[in-house]
Amino acid sequence: MVGILPDGRIAVVDSTTYEVKIMELGGEVQQLFRRPFPPREVTRRDREAEKERQLEAMSASGGLTIMMRTDEGTTSRMASGQARAMIESRIESMEFAPEIPVVVGMAVDWAGRIWVERSGSRVGGKGPVDLISHEGAYLGTLSPGEGRIPDAFGPGGLAAFMERDELDVPRVVVRRLSFR
Repeated sequence: MVGILPDGRIAVVDSTTYEVKIMELGGEVQQLFRRPFPPREVTRRDREAEKERQLEAMSASGGLTIMMRTDEGTTSRMASGQARAMIESRIESMEFAPEIPVVVGMAVDWAGRIWVERSGSRVGGKGPVDLISHEGAYLGTLSPGEGRIPDAFGPGGLAAFMERDELDVPRVVVRRLSFR
């Protein structure tokens, strides 16, 4: 994951471990910040929970229809039952990495604060968000219920968040962030 700092340097985060590298445009690492969060080994329970989460998401999305295009340019429609069986088969045969990455998201705001989202305690769950200054100072942590990384940062502390309403209609919500 990569973010551009206000001074033109680049913040790069390794997702497997918790390492934030501050690099010059030429690729030279100027600073390296680490937090002591080791990756967690993927368990049988994690694999089952992820498969269940994906099956639930598929069911919640309603009917399935898959359009296929052949090499000859013709299209055909796969029936909902066939499509569901194919996707269920793919979910059941999923392969998993040996470890759950520590970092699942990263962004840099206009002030140069680095926002780093860690993995949640359960598969697919939201994790805490750490804020780090571009000098490497730890600024604090937002718990999963307290906040998340904004989808976009604006001037003057404004931040935009993509949300969905009760009818699943997407909308942009703009909030002013305050830091104490």
